[in-house]
Amino acid sequence: MRHRGINRWFRRLATLFGGAATLACLALIISWWLVPPVLDDGSRTAMSLRIEDRHGQALLRQVGADDQWREPIPLETMGPHVPAAVMAVEDERFLTHLGVDPIATTRAVFQNIRHAQVVSGASTLTMQVCKMLDPAPRTLRTKWIEAIRALKYEREHQKDEVLELWLNIAPFGSNLRGIRAASLHWFGVEPEDLHLAEAALLAGLPQSPERLRPDRNPDAAQKRRNHVLDRMLTEGWIDQEAHAEAIRQPIHLFHHPERRSIPDAVGFLAAKRRPRGGTTTIDPVLQHETKALIQEHLLRLPAGTDAAAVIIDTSTNSLIAMVGSPNRTDPQDGWVNGATALRSPGSALKPFLYGTAYESGRFSPESDIPDRAIDREGWTPNNYHRTFDGLVSAREALRRSLNVPAILLTEATGVSKNVATLRKLGLSLPENATERGGLALAVGGLEVSLLELTNAYATLARSGEHAPVRMFQDDPKLHPNKVFSPETCAHLNHDLASWAHAPAGMDELPPRDRPWFMWKSGTSSGHRDAWALGHNGKYAIGFWVGHFDGAGDPAFVGREAAGPLLADAFSRLVPSVTPPPDPSPLQVSRPYSFDQELLAQDGPRIITPARDLVMECQSAYHQPVLGEGEGLHWFLNGKRFELDGEHVRLEPGSHRLVLVDQFGRRDVRQIVVQQARRSIAR
Repeated sequence: MRHRGINRWFRRLATLFGGAATLACLALIISWWLVPPVLDDGSRTAMSLRIEDRHGQALLRQVGADDQWREPIPLETMGPHVPAAVMAVEDERFLTHLGVDPIATTRAVFQNIRHAQVVSGASTLTMQVCKMLDPAPRTLRTKWIEAIRALKYEREHQKDEVLELWLNIAPFGSNLRGIRAASLHWFGVEPEDLHLAEAALLAGLPQSPERLRPDRNPDAAQKRRNHVLDRMLTEGWIDQEAHAEAIRQPIHLFHHPERRSIPDAVGFLAAKRRPRGGTTTIDPVLQHETKALIQEHLLRLPAGTDAAAVIIDTSTNSLIAMVGSPNRTDPQDGWVNGATALRSPGSALKPFLYGTAYESGRFSPESDIPDRAIDREGWTPNNYHRTFDGLVSAREALRRSLNVPAILLTEATGVSKNVATLRKLGLSLPENATERGGLALAVGGLEVSLLELTNAYATLARSGEHAPVRMFQDDPKLHPNKVFSPETCAHLNHDLASWAHAPAGMDELPPRDRPWFMWKSGTSSGHRDAWALGHNGKYAIGFWVGHFDGAGDPAFVGREAAGPLLADAFSRLVPSVTPPPDPSPLQVSRPYSFDQELLAQDGPRIITPARDLVMECQSAYHQPVLGEGEGLHWFLNGKRFELDGEHVRLEPGSHRLVLVDQFGRRDVRQIVVQQARRSIAR
């Protein structure tokens, strides 16, 4: 009878377990179909915005939309200690189970039944990944759902993928998500460079990230770290000697230096163009030197002057330096990006208008252009010096930035054609640019940005081929757009070269002692904007000087305010280049004829020299001069002189010879005297 009772009891127990197993299998099958798999939309692994210079140093860092720092990295770059520590303390059978650990689950079930509440979750790393991807309150139901999802997840992913994801999304205290953000913050090193004790401390944090923060609760953090090391020893990940050494290590947290500098405007511009971040083309050394150069020159300019700069590597069309504001700490103007602000360029567009005229086949640098008073529907433009020079060559008119010749050239070639050229050069002009700018286009009638205008000058360095500015190392090199012929660019570069057309500050230097670069200045109406831009074939550089609020100042003259900045940039910031050869004459197929009234030759005339000259001598040069007209007065470099004999003495440098008659009419010659190189006898 006793054996019958025992057998009956075993049969009932077997029936009970069989029924439970059947119900469990049925629940598993139903749940498998009803519970959707967890989805990774990428938000948990999206890297926090990080804009870097070309050497990988941060230009700008910003947390994600949820105020968390995330810097996901591949598992193979996490080093050997961190993955081992995590598996030892969080999921000892991770490498062998299918997403759910049956042994741990059985143990947890009995513990939870005994305590009548959830005291042990038996969560595997895979289950934790599912929970972090889709957080939910901690209940038996959510545990069951996490288990189903974990089984499904491991059917589609390898163990390395699960471990890598866990290590990239787990919380590590403060607002740190992922092992790299934690490693850099707490210890100042990459995960692969962590010592065993440091890796163990980080592996222990996700259990209770805030309670175990080593900066606030170092004792709790150390106790948890030692527990992790014990688990690593038990599971065979480390030996007794390594365990003992790590246990003895004190906790040394990384001291972050106080960040005093405010991110440059270039970082915010890069973030706007690529919200996901990336490595830019910015050269940090050149960026720093450009900012220092601006600070140096602000000492000679009126107090409160603002400035901006752009430097482009023309070979790759990469932006390598950009300063948007001279004082980032200024609460008002410091956050303005002067490199992208739209401002009136004054005469800085003239090279491209002359280039358009040369491309038409109707003009060349030798073409005569009238510089006389004109009236266009009540608009009577004048030159900067308030006088007119009669007939001048296109080369001389461009070099001296005469307004009326530029306006007449724009009129002759057509405003719409010039606007089309400017658009090809990458300038963002309004849809009604032709009507809005009109002939005033020649004197700054349309606003442009320093960044785009500097890139337009880079086009002249690339023999007329325009390409968008590259800001990131992985930006594709797009096929360039042909705007000007190489011959047109060669003449513009030659006529505006520093050797014959020196910016302020270089006047006293013999032409060949100056670094070679072509350049042009611009001054907007009311002296609100001063520009100087140019290139030396390898680098295109642009500077803007003014007030961000648009207030004018008599000191804001392009040649005087921005020109010295440009001269110093080409002298000190970038390598010098070998000057290009002199270009061959441009052929004019269909010469343009101006109104005879404008072409009428009246006023004085310089007979000798008959044209602009570039002379070479060992010391001073004695230039023969001869003129004709009534009531003549001679001027050299702006100073009147009495012609004593038939020659004038010219020291090495650039000289402007002007002949003015009694009616104020004038004729002009530009003469450059170069210091001859002394040969060495052998």
